[in-house]
Amino acid sequence: MKKTALVTGGTAKDAPAIAALILNIKQINNKLIDDIIVFHDGISESDQIIMNKILPVNFKYYKYPGNTDNFTDGLKDYFSTMIFCKYECFNLLNEYKTVIWTDYDVVINNDINELLISVQSGFRMMLDIQHKDIRTMFTKEIDNVIINNNLDVPALCTPLFVFFDNIINYNEYYNYCLKQTDKYAPYLYLPEQCIFNLLIQDYNIQYENIDYQTYCANPLHVKITESTKIIHAYGQPKFWNGLHNSIWENNYKTWIKMGGSKYYHKKLSYKLKIFLFNNIRMLLKILLPKKLYLSLKFVLFPEKKKKLIIS
Repeated sequence: MKKTALVTGGTAKDAPAIAALILNIKQINNKLIDDIIVFHDGISESDQIIMNKILPVNFKYYKYPGNTDNFTDGLKDYFSTMIFCKYECFNLLNEYKTVIWTDYDVVINNDINELLISVQSGFRMMLDIQHKDIRTMFTKEIDNVIINNNLDVPALCTPLFVFFDNIINYNEYYNYCLKQTDKYAPYLYLPEQCIFNLLIQDYNIQYENIDYQTYCANPLHVKITESTKIIHAYGQPKFWNGLHNSIWENNYKTWIKMGGSKYYHKKLSYKLKIFLFNNIRMLLKILLPKKLYLSLKFVLFPEKKKKLIIS
């Protein structure tokens, strides 16, 4: 009988966040899945051993199988090509009945078993309330490149999605994603999300919507309530560099006590952090137009009296 897999993936430097997620799963949703799969680009053997002490984890080394020559520096430096390991969820349907992807910069507050209920289309996906249409997920030059797709329709985002093996063409979808990624590489702003949106449109796929406010609640933008299932620190800051969350912080401390690797910024002295903080803020204030700086000020540099403590 085919099982259920929870999948995530990231670079070796984010092993602490991946570990915090695994601890979180054990605490909140330990009966949710049969297997945990982590795609990575070089998580150390010692970190892998420690994570397996939390829950059994299947580590899969990932290298983007397509052509990386045309990827922008921003894509490779900020997202990294690890972002495309999400496509592998299609391939996993050869082994699993249900595949749940979650980004690792999340805290799961409540049971999410309802997402496992199969749907006719085989897709559970999420409408993006931060980006109004598909066009905004590409660079501005895309209007001169894509002519056969409607880029003005509401966009999907992919921090959380569920695929079921009643998807008929999942192997074809996997190959499509790679081909389109290579084709539009210079124009990808939110890389894999661009491609998933084209896939849904080109194949006229009907999907069951995952509620954004319930399963992708960023505390900088919405009030966290008892009905919030997942807190997602999309954008910046993350839980590990400025956005405090007690569940995540406790899991990180547990990971460190187990002997896991640390985030480098955690080793900086308090005075050095303040020095860097103040100088970066001063530099941005000088370089950015006043209106833009003021609009970014609270998100990037919350005042001490407005310290973000999200429990």
